[in-house]
Amino acid sequence: MRDYIELSPSDRIFILSNEEHIYGDFNFDVKEKGVFKRKNSKIVKNAQYFFKNIEIDGKSYYITTTALKNINGDENLGYFGIGISRENFLKTKIIIAIFIGIMVLSFVTIATTCFSKLLKEILLPLKEISDAAEDISNGKYDTVIDFNGKGEIKVLETSLKGMLKRLEENQKTLKIRNKILKENLNKMKVIEKLILGIEIEDDIVYTVKKIMKSFVSESELGFARAMFFRYSRERDALVGEMCILNSHITEIRNDILKERKNGFDFQINKLEDVIKLIKIPFSSENFITTSLKERKILYMNDKGYKHNLGNDLFNSIGLKNFIAIPIYNIDYYTGVMLFDYYTKEKQITEEDVELIKILIMNVATKLKNKVEEKERIDFERNRTINNITERFLTTREEALNRLVGLVQENKSDNLTELEEEIKEFKEKVKNIKYSNKILKQYSNPSNRKKLEPVNIEHFIVEVIEEFKNLIKEEGNEDKVNIASFISYTGDVLGNRERFRRAFIELLKNAYDAVLENGKTDKKITIIVIRDKLANKIKIDIKDNGIGMNEEQLKDIFQPFMTYKGDTPGLGIPLAERVIKDCKGVIKIYSTPNQGTEVKITLNIFKEDN
Repeated sequence: MRDYIELSPSDRIFILSNEEHIYGDFNFDVKEKGVFKRKNSKIVKNAQYFFKNIEIDGKSYYITTTALKNINGDENLGYFGIGISRENFLKTKIIIAIFIGIMVLSFVTIATTCFSKLLKEILLPLKEISDAAEDISNGKYDTVIDFNGKGEIKVLETSLKGMLKRLEENQKTLKIRNKILKENLNKMKVIEKLILGIEIEDDIVYTVKKIMKSFVSESELGFARAMFFRYSRERDALVGEMCILNSHITEIRNDILKERKNGFDFQINKLEDVIKLIKIPFSSENFITTSLKERKILYMNDKGYKHNLGNDLFNSIGLKNFIAIPIYNIDYYTGVMLFDYYTKEKQITEEDVELIKILIMNVATKLKNKVEEKERIDFERNRTINNITERFLTTREEALNRLVGLVQENKSDNLTELEEEIKEFKEKVKNIKYSNKILKQYSNPSNRKKLEPVNIEHFIVEVIEEFKNLIKEEGNEDKVNIASFISYTGDVLGNRERFRRAFIELLKNAYDAVLENGKTDKKITIIVIRDKLANKIKIDIKDNGIGMNEEQLKDIFQPFMTYKGDTPGLGIPLAERVIKDCKGVIKIYSTPNQGTEVKITLNIFKEDN
């Protein structure tokens, strides 16, 4: 048994019977030692194991015993016991304690190392997060966030990345807004400079050109191309007149052509030639006409070919992100400026439109003021002329009439000679009276009467007949052939009385010119047709007279300008004033020794207009 359970030499084994020692390493009085006393002993229930710490022969032992049963198991015969020396046990405990201590120290060392590493893994991402947050707060939005964290650190990393993304987006948005604000401030300065510096010239083209140059300047509004279409009342259409290019576009022209391969050179270098070929009917509802008719700025951030611009040539010039800006005054259409960004990736905004609207309203106001000022000056000048006419010409007529009367009363014996002088004198008085009449009609502001429908066919026939009667009195009706061709029988908008005076003056000028041409075939032709495209009436008065040179044509509409000594030089200016007051157009073309052509355009009268 000792060998089996590997007891040391200092351990003891024994057998007790009837609570007396009968065999083993101990020799003591069981009762005396109180092995089976329950006090200070431990008993395992049912198994009847007893544990006790006792001292035998001066040595301490842990004693344990177990009951020995009979064959039936119902009677205790004795006990089997073992005594473990506490000396060995203490050594073992010390060894175990040392071992445990070593184990604990080893565990603490390993745990400390592992915890330190774990703590580093935990704290390092936190430090990186802290550093990243500080960099972001300092405006470094390109900070790289990659902490390789887990759990809450990963959640924090994801949140920080999301925050950084939003900050970057907000920063980009802010930069874009700041850029737009800066551009708008610059545009405001440009518009303000234009408003303060712009002057309305006699020819509006100079004013338009100044605006267009500012709009296509790279340092100002930065449009790529500018085009101007002037409204022609004669054609009732918008006619291409000029274009201006951004200098930057011309500098990178070769790069643009390389990018677009070939075939687009005319969109830059030949653009002005193309623009001058464009005519846009004013009656159709296209983009550009609508802008002028409604006096409204219109724009499209799109390709031009997708929209109705009134002329197919627009499809070839590569319009992109374009805006139409009307130029007008209170009574007259002037034209439309068209700007686009061509190859630039820029768009037109509502802010641009609002700024340009201020400029155009200012231009319209200045145009109106200029027209009103001109009309006021004309009114004052004509009123002064009229007052002088009333006083001076009336007195002159009376004096001449009195002189004629005196001559007739005091006839000399030479009646034939005197009658010739009287006849010549009467002719001069007649011419003076006619000049006085023309001067009064031209200078009297009250002559501008309300417009009304005038049947053009009947009117022209009556005017020709009246004029023939006038020249018949002079005995020259057979010298000049007056022919007419009238293909329109409707009404025009005008004033019959003033029309009559204007056309008589035009026919009289043609008549005087053909009498001086030295040709045997002296003729005046009047043609009246309807221009279906422009919805206007065209009247041509042609003669084969002596014609006029460029200098004479230049001053033809100036009052009191005459190349005949016996006329006041008011016939053509009177005709021009009448035609313009009737919202029409008059133009004169002439070639020396070949003849003159007067072209008049009038508006068709409509009940709903």
